Amino acid sequence: MSTPVRDLKCYWMRGLPACGKTDKARRLTANTAGIICDPHKWFEEHQEKFSHYKLTKAKRWAWLRCKTAALHHITPIVMDMHVGINNLSIQRLKDLEQQGYHVELVEPDAYYWTTIKALLLNKRSNREALDQWAQILAGRSKFYKYNEIRTRMNNWQSPDLNCWRF
Repeated sequence: MSTPVRDLKCYWMRGLPACGKTDKARRLTANTAGIICDPHKWFEEHQEKFSHYKLTKAKRWAWLRCKTAALHHITPIVMDMHVGINNLSIQRLKDLEQQGYHVELVEPDAYYWTTIKALLLNKRSNREALDQWAQILAGRSKFYKYNEIRTRMNNWQSPDLNCWRF
């Protein structure tokens, strides 16, 4: 029995590395037939050591899992990877919406993410605290180093998630 179109959900996770996206993704799919599409799983399934060089291939694989799940009306689908607001992401979101999915951009609700997000509102004044948090996240992350996390912090933009629509 297929899911009624109005009940199809897709959550796109947004947040820095090691800030709680996967924990939130697991909660969003708990007790459901949902699927988490995570490019880092590609490395596990292919027994490959993580490398940024292969991350594009892993992201394509995660998107293919998402597309396949959407064809089968699996809900919810959680895209557990950093979502940049770019033309490719916008097109993929529109594709899901055309298939009947309600797409929602979500962020982790962990204490460390809410704290970091508040600091990101004034990056210049909070430089030292953000440096400390980047060290903490780098220590928690299997995949990202301090410099990569700090760069993402510097480039971070905070849209109003309640008004997020393309």
